Amino acid sequence: MSDATGVAEAMLGLPGFRVLAVEEMAAEVVIRIETTAQVVGCPACGVVAVAHDRMEVEYRDLAAFRAAGAPSLVEAALALRRAAVR
Repeated sequence: MSDATGVAEAMLGLPGFRVLAVEEMAAEVVIRIETTAQVVGCPACGVVAVAHDRMEVEYRDLAAFRAAGAPSLVEAALALRRAAVR
């Protein structure tokens, strides 16, 4: 975990997400993440959902990075899923 992505992953502590890149800009630290789940299903009925797209979402000033003194921006690529046809 000597690289910036490994350190950022440890600081975020978000299961189910992978850090793709960490970039230190003049005004803030930008962390790019994405979801990692390959198979997701309904716990009640067992229908498996399939990924069909990704949605980009931005989160600012996470507490984990505020302590380091740097404003942060997390750019998350979240998988959009829908139930597979039976």
